[in-house]
Amino acid sequence: MATGALGTGIDIPGVVYIIHLGRPYGLTSFMQQAGRGGRAGEISDSIVILPSSGSGSGSRQFPASRPELVNAYSVEAQDEAALTEYLESGSCRRAVLARHLDGHLEATNCITMDSILCDQCQALPEPREAAIPTEDETQGSGRGSSLEDGAEAIYQALRGDVEQDEQLERFHRLLHAYCIYCKLIREEEESHCHSDCSYAVETDCDIVVYRQWRSQLTLAPRHQCFRCGLSQLICTAIEDQTSCIYPHLMLPGLFFLQQVGYLITICREVGFRGEEEWQWQWLCKEGDGLFGQREVNWMRVWRRVQMTWDKNVA
Repeated sequence: MATGALGTGIDIPGVVYIIHLGRPYGLTSFMQQAGRGGRAGEISDSIVILPSSGSGSGSRQFPASRPELVNAYSVEAQDEAALTEYLESGSCRRAVLARHLDGHLEATNCITMDSILCDQCQALPEPREAAIPTEDETQGSGRGSSLEDGAEAIYQALRGDVEQDEQLERFHRLLHAYCIYCKLIREEEESHCHSDCSYAVETDCDIVVYRQWRSQLTLAPRHQCFRCGLSQLICTAIEDQTSCIYPHLMLPGLFFLQQVGYLITICREVGFRGEEEWQWQWLCKEGDGLFGQREVNWMRVWRRVQMTWDKNVA
């Protein structure tokens, strides 16, 4: 069964059918779910099951995008529109994927890639290439410009998402190299460990107080590593059956920020609207990330911490 809850790191051989019950949340989410199939090189099928219109007319109209979830001018709206185009396509579906996810507006399709044929190409006596609108057609209808803008918006958003993860990794390496309390709170590079930090003791951020707090913290039910708290898109220790690369980084960092009074401000920047005593209940809940992905709120707050840090040191 297709689900985005497993993250993009699941690599299980032998999965040859991905079944999507209902419309996925955009083309990007669909591809992340479909990508769980064929991990060992098998040919796999991704099947979207949608409710019948009940008209019996054979119309190719599929359920519309979710207007309550996306702004008409947002990247998510472009992603929903791309999924609609993919589902309703009467020609090569691979061409739709290449246009919106890779930014390839030229004739990239099953034929030019010499790959496994999509269902539309398989149904043809002689598979045809996807029709590419001519310059006159795009100028006359305006549709080509809309497709190009939508594809570029999704491509740039995906690229930005990758760059953000790379910046977060650099941030983790920097904190990991020094006493995390001194580097994050005091902005000083101290070689001692947090467990030996006298500065942390002065603000009730020492290792004993942290461990007491950590023992009472209930982790969110999914989407993050149950050891270090980082998103499963970043820490794959549970899936790979290995040790966490940064086992004592993000959660101690959030604890320190709470102890010195900075955390509530950052939470409100991300979207928290309640009183301070409720902030950890909110932090342990799931929020919406890009392209409908679900992410624990503390991960969203931690990303904001990293972005603020980068701006301050720039």
